[in-house]
Amino acid sequence: MASKLVQCLTQLPDSLTTREKIVVTVCHINGGSNANAIPDDTIVEGTTRYLNVADGQLIRETLHSITESAEQETGIHIQCEYRTLYPPIINDPAAIERVRASLQRLNSGIAWQELAEPSMASDDFAYFLHKGPGAYFLLGLGKNWPSLHSPEFEFNDNVLATGISLLVASVLSHQD
Repeated sequence: MASKLVQCLTQLPDSLTTREKIVVTVCHINGGSNANAIPDDTIVEGTTRYLNVADGQLIRETLHSITESAEQETGIHIQCEYRTLYPPIINDPAAIERVRASLQRLNSGIAWQELAEPSMASDDFAYFLHKGPGAYFLLGLGKNWPSLHSPEFEFNDNVLATGISLLVASVLSHQD
């Protein structure tokens, strides 16, 4: 049943009609401890990423529907716990423009680079953005730097001064 559930979950982004791109990823499966015994319980855990609240609600409803259907088909009890740890990160365009302008005023030689598509980052900073306008941006650690969740990742301390200067300049420009 767990493998069937994993298949359904991995196909979910292609099967839903959403406003924007969504991600559903199975990250952890734990079931049993013996190769020759069917486990009493299996836990399947993962993450979802989406860019607007409506798509997040659609994912929640669909996951509950999938597990209810599977439970009815098989008679196996399935408990679906769906927790929204963080809402989507939604930047205020004016705040982003302030950060971009602040970087240009710093004249640091660091270039502003737009992402090709919206980031699926998941961060508690999103709660601030749901309370008021703001901007979540990536500072960038350098070319060919290992990605954040890579085992080779190590923070590049050299970017701290630029990051602090950019934040201070952005706050000061907002006071003008």
